[in-house]
Amino acid sequence: MSHNQGYSVMKRRDAQIAVMGATGTGKSSFVKAVTNDRRVHIGHCLDSETDTITLSRFYEEPDARCVTLIDTPGFDDSRGAAGGLSDADILRKIAAYLEQEYDDDRKLDGLIYLHRISDVRVGNTSQRNLRMFRKLVGSQSMKNVVIVTTMWDLVPRQEAERRERELMTSKSFFKTLLDNGAELVRFGRNCQGEKFQPPLEVVSDLLKWSEPEWLCIQTEMDEGKGVAETSAGSELSQELRALITKHQNQMRELRQELAEALQERDMRLKRELDVERSKLEHEVKRWERERQRLREDLDSLRATAERQKIVSQTRLEQERAEYKRTMPSWTSSLADGVKAGASIFSALHGAGALAGLHF
Repeated sequence: MSHNQGYSVMKRRDAQIAVMGATGTGKSSFVKAVTNDRRVHIGHCLDSETDTITLSRFYEEPDARCVTLIDTPGFDDSRGAAGGLSDADILRKIAAYLEQEYDDDRKLDGLIYLHRISDVRVGNTSQRNLRMFRKLVGSQSMKNVVIVTTMWDLVPRQEAERRERELMTSKSFFKTLLDNGAELVRFGRNCQGEKFQPPLEVVSDLLKWSEPEWLCIQTEMDEGKGVAETSAGSELSQELRALITKHQNQMRELRQELAEALQERDMRLKRELDVERSKLEHEVKRWERERQRLREDLDSLRATAERQKIVSQTRLEQERAEYKRTMPSWTSSLADGVKAGASIFSALHGAGALAGLHF
C-alpha cells in the first residue's frame, strides 16, 4: 500500500452514467431524483419530453467528485410520425455523443435501463428499445448495467412479481442481459422490501462495482464503421426494411380493393381506400428517408457535440467551484485529518523500518 493511499482515495475521478429506456418509463424522474436538477422536465404522458441528450450532475463529498447522468431520448415514441426526430436521428445523436467520449478517452462508468413493470405486456416500442440497447452496449459492457423496473406502486405486488419473472426468464427480454452480468432492481413510490432501491442508492452501488468498458457501438465506429454499419444501426435498418415491406404489401392489397370498388362504382369505399393508401405511402416514404439518414455522416452532429462539450466543461468547472465554496467546513477538517494521518503513518513506517518492524 502506498503511504498516501488513504488520502488519494479522496481524489476520485469524475464519473458518468447513461440512463436509457423507452419513453414514459421514468428516466427524467429518475435523473431528477438523483441530481435534484431543476432543469430536468418530467413528462406526464407517453409523448417524449426529451428529444436531446441531457446532462445532469451531482457532487459527492468530501472531494466534490462530479457524477454526470446522461438522459437519452427513447426510441419510437411517434415523434417521427409527428414530424419530430426519427429513430435514426436519435441513434445518430447518441452515436455522435459516444464517439466524442471515445475520442476524449472517457468510458461510461455504467448504464441504467428503465422499464415499466406496469405494462401488461411488453409492446413493440419497449421491445425495440431493448433490442437497440443490447446492440448499443454489447455483451462485454453488460456487467456495468443496472435494469430498473419502475412503477411498482401501480401494480399489485403478486402480479408485478409474475411479470418480473417473465422478463427475467425470457431471452427476448432481460435474460440475455442478466446472463451477461447485468443487475436487476425495483423502484416504486413508497415501495419497500427485497430488491427495492431508491435512485441515489442505485447510482452509488453501480459506481462501487463498475468496471468501465467501451460500448460495442464505440469500438465499431473506431473500426471505421458508419452508424448504419454498426450492430445498432443494422438492427434499426432491418426493422425499417421490414416495416416498408409490410406496408408495400398492404398497398398492393389496397390497389386491388380500389380496382374492385371502381368496378362496383362504390365511390364511398374508394374515397376511404384512397385516404388509407395515402397514409401508407406517406409512412413508406418516411421510413425510406429514415434509412437514408442512417447512412449519412455525423459531421454536423460532431460539431454540435464538440460545442456542447465546451459549454458543459465550463459549466462543470463553475458548478464544482461553487460546490467547493459551500461545502461544510468539516470536509476540509477531514481532509486535513487524513493528510495528518498519512504523515503519521509515514513516520511510523520509517521508524518501524529502522526497528525491523513491518506495517
